[in-house]
Amino acid sequence: MTFKSDLRAGKRAEKIVKNLLENSGFSVSDIDQKGKNAYKDMEVKFEGKNGVTTAGIEVKFDRLAQFTQNFCLEYHNPKKDTPSNISITSSLLYIYVIPDGSNLNVWVTSVLILKKFMSENKPYKDLKKVGDGNASVYLYKLDDILPIFKRIDNLNPKQVKVTLAKFLGEGKIK
Repeated sequence: MTFKSDLRAGKRAEKIVKNLLENSGFSVSDIDQKGKNAYKDMEVKFEGKNGVTTAGIEVKFDRLAQFTQNFCLEYHNPKKDTPSNISITSSLLYIYVIPDGSNLNVWVTSVLILKKFMSENKPYKDLKKVGDGNASVYLYKLDDILPIFKRIDNLNPKQVKVTLAKFLGEGKIK
């Protein structure tokens, strides 16, 4: 797998997530901000305590998860020696897309719940310089980490809204 093929697969996953959310009645904006304290792929509007606001969404696609049964979570870029992905995301929601044969399963949790899980559970592996050498990642077993997620690609639009609202803990999704 090359960087370009990984990027294409990631963009495809983002498009699938965006379509899923829009078909559930959400207003979704592509953001793709990759900077210090602004790491997110898209935003969704919701009605929170202070009126209508937006929540950043981080989308990750892991084509190997179906074979390895591992959840791969990037946290550092060793080439640049900078934090990355989960370490710097400003998103409120974390969506993980996992192939299941020819289908793509879409899982969601809040970034806060994910970070809490990470603080309470050591990864079973900490890999440095994976891929083309620009990522350090934690590996968790899917069976261990997926309980903090909820699968949403198999839900109806109302159930998707309720699930996202639950993870945001702020109120109703618009």
